[in-house]
Amino acid sequence: MLRRSKNHVVRVSFIEQNPLALQLLLSILRKDPSAQVIRNEDLSGLSKGEAASAVIVVDNCGLPLPLSECLRRLRVHFADAKYVLLDQERAREDLVRLLSLGIDGFLPFGEVRSSLLPAVHSVAKGNIWVPREVLREYVQQGRKSTQADPSGPERMTSREKQILELVKRRLSNKEIGDILGIRESTVKFHLSNIYSKCRAGNRLELIGAGPDLSPSWPLSFGLAHSRSNT
Repeated sequence: MLRRSKNHVVRVSFIEQNPLALQLLLSILRKDPSAQVIRNEDLSGLSKGEAASAVIVVDNCGLPLPLSECLRRLRVHFADAKYVLLDQERAREDLVRLLSLGIDGFLPFGEVRSSLLPAVHSVAKGNIWVPREVLREYVQQGRKSTQADPSGPERMTSREKQILELVKRRLSNKEIGDILGIRESTVKFHLSNIYSKCRAGNRLELIGAGPDLSPSWPLSFGLAHSRSNT
């Protein structure tokens, strides 16, 4: 059973099209006093530290856009938030691809009741909530990619290539350090060299994020349907 500090608050928002499903998710979150449910539009008002531990739960059932485009637009507006995807059971290769799209956790619908709260808390702390074998394959694919692609204005070391690929897969410095078995401060040191070699000013430039497009669908759907219940 997870032990949580009384002072630790996890802010959770939902991208959910089904009002009944939303009510179920809210009922699960209300069981935990350390989980604070907020509306999507209130995420932009959080401080950087608060946003970094905020979790957006995305239900892939009934999304008005393809999942990849939905995640891309959410990342543009809420780059610091973590993302947990709810969906049907997926094959291992599908989960690896979903990690590359920027999700931080995955829950099949059948595990939502039992695992939503631990998944949200784990992801908020900077962990990845997927089966271990999926994360292992994800990292192995990243290593193969860095070995095959010696890109960059200057020649990068093998470690820098590994870190660059993991950054492009939207992992945090802590996650990269845990995967590679190095300190977070060491990751930051390598990143400073990568920024210089790639002539990038920040993490988003390394990732290659597109321009901030005004979405054709409202980012406030989800909790906008349940204001009277929050």
